[in-house]
Amino acid sequence: MRNHGRALFAFGALVLTAFLIHPSAQQQQPQQQQQQPPKKTKEQEKLEKTLQAEIQALVQVVDQVAAGQQAAPADLPITFENHYLKARDERTFSPFVITVPSETIQAQTVLLYFRLVKKDGAPPAEAAAQKPEGQKDQQAQPKQYAFEDVHGITVPPAKPAQPHRFMRAFAVAGGEYEMLLALRERLPQGKKPDPKAPPKTTVVRKPITVPDYWNGALATSSVILADSVEQLEAAPTEQQMVTHPYIFGMTRLTPAVDNVFTKAENVSMLFLVYNTQLDEAKKPDVQVDYNFHQVLDSGEKFFNRTEPQVFNAKTLPPQFDPSVGHQIVGGQEIPLASFPEGKYRLEIKVTDKLAKQTVVANIPFAVQPG
Repeated sequence: MRNHGRALFAFGALVLTAFLIHPSAQQQQPQQQQQQPPKKTKEQEKLEKTLQAEIQALVQVVDQVAAGQQAAPADLPITFENHYLKARDERTFSPFVITVPSETIQAQTVLLYFRLVKKDGAPPAEAAAQKPEGQKDQQAQPKQYAFEDVHGITVPPAKPAQPHRFMRAFAVAGGEYEMLLALRERLPQGKKPDPKAPPKTTVVRKPITVPDYWNGALATSSVILADSVEQLEAAPTEQQMVTHPYIFGMTRLTPAVDNVFTKAENVSMLFLVYNTQLDEAKKPDVQVDYNFHQVLDSGEKFFNRTEPQVFNAKTLPPQFDPSVGHQIVGGQEIPLASFPEGKYRLEIKVTDKLAKQTVVANIPFAVQPG
């Protein structure tokens, strides 16, 4: 049985994220056109000092959790999901989604802080630097992490039965890391901190294995199942790509919350194929097969498949050229009306016919009434 899925994405060179691909707006402008930022008012300076104090307090909590000096607070129940894609400079780009039940957040804004620490056994940079004998104590040098970022986020109005979802991203080289992520409610403007009633805070620490897409081996990015796929009418700004890192070119994906869909929905997916062998015309010869298996109490049972996707000199545009950043974009949109309710495993098999290599990705999902 074959189910005719619809290809989601036309050929194109994907732009992963503004800070990885594009120079900053300041660099793009001629020097003479740059303007000095307006002078800050006393109120703005006061607000910035308050924000910096809140950030420092949150980082201190994370430091204490990392050092084992206190248990990780868990006032806000959160779930974390991320995906991996190949980026520039031998790094891997990882957009992620933090999901929080809307009824648990009362604040209008929150702080999101996260950092990645490489698990290579090397001592921290500040510990490795020894102070010369007889030198007086100096201010401690800032810690060095593989990645570190912090964001103030405005909490949107809660929607019935819908959680809050906050999206951000990081980029690091492939390898093993520990991620520490903290979410904290911000105090209302003008309210002083109360040591007896600290803001709601959650700190999560988890191991992260980042794939290396620069080793030359055939690979796929993470397969992203989407709740929605939108075509943008205008090129996204850098700020939009920071707050919604699941923008690829002119396509914006909203990742599925839990990989559970109704029979009335379609399941949409996107992924990229990396490190394929090329022929003399600099074209790959790749086939992607999509096989759906029902997951039953008695075991798995083959359900159906879609028509394979083929990427070669006959199907790709003449201008396709991996040397300038063009990439193989796989993906389909599958109606679920014919799928019986239950659990499934989607097997995506990518075959590089020139290299005679195959990689397989397995994606679980479920279908419910609706």
